[in-house]
Amino acid sequence: MSDPALRADVAQWVREAAGSTDTRFQKHPFGFLKATLGECMHEGTTAVFRLHVWHPTIRYEQSPQPLCHSHAWHLASYVLRGPLTNTDFRHVPAAQPPLYKLFHVFVDTGTVTVARPTEELVGAEIIGGDRLTDHCVYHVERGVLHTTSADHGTFAVTLAILHDRAAVPVMNLRRADECEAAPFDQSFLVPEENRRVKDDILGLLMPANA
Repeated sequence: MSDPALRADVAQWVREAAGSTDTRFQKHPFGFLKATLGECMHEGTTAVFRLHVWHPTIRYEQSPQPLCHSHAWHLASYVLRGPLTNTDFRHVPAAQPPLYKLFHVFVDTGTVTVARPTEELVGAEIIGGDRLTDHCVYHVERGVLHTTSADHGTFAVTLAILHDRAAVPVMNLRRADECEAAPFDQSFLVPEENRRVKDDILGLLMPANA
């Protein structure tokens, strides 16, 4: 993504995809909005292109929030507009507070996901992190615990590529005293909110700023 012409092409494609009537945004428990833009074959597996949007006012964060989560696929994200902070974690043997439990995340019904606690009590350790600005690319390997966040009131957009999905558990780390199952409805935005998000993205990603 070091080539300005390539960056401009990507931004233009995202603008066109974001403006499409087929693009529908869903809620995510970490507060951002996600929309699938398309997919292609990559080295024999399906790669999915998604738009991830941290909107300044339209956010639906799960409460209480997990500390971090993992994926069943590799993630590569191109930051169209930042700033964002990505932090990588690992769980370590339980030692001293704050203590956490590992939760397995499942699709329950429809758009509802649920995180169910295991009996494993652990500590959490930060193993890496970056402050990400426009045109940065960051990667999160399958199974790595991480969180990507934008400050409240800020607007950030990434093009995420999800690839090499595998049958591995999807995990959360949550405070040990949050021992109940945690459901979250990743439903689609209502049409009025969906239109507003798309209009705001198009306003953010003007050609002069691509």
